[in-house]
Amino acid sequence: MTYDSEFGSHVSLYRDRIQQVIDDSLNEHPNSMILRVDLHDPIDTENMDNPFFQPRVDSGAISRFTSALKAKLEHDKHIKTQRKDWPDTRHSTLRYAWVREYTKNGKRHYHLILCFNQDAYYHLGDYDLNRNTLRTMITTAWYSALGIPIDSSGKLVNYPPNGKYLLNRKRENFEETYNDLLNRVDYMTKVRTKIFGDGDRNFGCSRG
Repeated sequence: MTYDSEFGSHVSLYRDRIQQVIDDSLNEHPNSMILRVDLHDPIDTENMDNPFFQPRVDSGAISRFTSALKAKLEHDKHIKTQRKDWPDTRHSTLRYAWVREYTKNGKRHYHLILCFNQDAYYHLGDYDLNRNTLRTMITTAWYSALGIPIDSSGKLVNYPPNGKYLLNRKRENFEETYNDLLNRVDYMTKVRTKIFGDGDRNFGCSRG
């Protein structure tokens, strides 16, 4: 089933699944922060013959990313719970949804939403390899998934403008923010930038 918008045709199932991921996050974390993130494959192919620079751009990259990010969040929680002012209950279950897309010249990239407990993560922070900010954890998780050295720019991970949504059903602006987020999701579910029938998935999400 499909539906139409200014972006053309969309996959209804993708939108329904993404909405369920958001609702699952809210059910566990009444204060949820939802982030839009884009993950890109390396552009530089000059060093592909170098045995120390062999990007792992297979279909498993996105699964390695989510696994790496979960591990980083778990490590961050372990560090923070050593502090007396950080309660054990302030955990953040990572929920996510991703779509695979291609540019006109065949360049693969992923659009994602990442859901966090706002009580644990409220700001992205700067990309700083000397600090364990959320932005640093997300960015380095993608580089780890690709198996390439981390660089000082983190340019393979993009954080779109106004891509942070703070949701709390008790706030007066909840419905407006929730609907704005669902409208933003339409960009992820469009058909025209996806390749179907190549044996790899165009969509994936966390369950429960």
